[in-house]
Amino acid sequence: MSSQIALPRVEPAVRSPTRRLPGAGVPSSIQTPAPSRHWTALGLGNMARRVVAAFNLRRIRARSRAELAGLDDRMLDDIGLTRIDVAREVNKPFWTE
Repeated sequence: MSSQIALPRVEPAVRSPTRRLPGAGVPSSIQTPAPSRHWTALGLGNMARRVVAAFNLRRIRARSRAELAGLDDRMLDDIGLTRIDVAREVNKPFWTE
């Protein structure tokens, strides 16, 4: 009499269609990008905005002072300024109000 042990029948593994995540199987050192070195990440965004704003303010002041210098005496009298006031304003450095 031969003794045989009945083993359960094992079905072959059937792979169900699955979605792979991007980067699956790739080492994490390759997946993870290095920290961003973008100029705004370094805090230069605000500084760049301030430089542009200062440049625009300088242009506005220069234009206003040039227009003021071009006014004749009658127009200056209308706004209550003298030639001395105009000379003082026109000769100011661009960074002062």
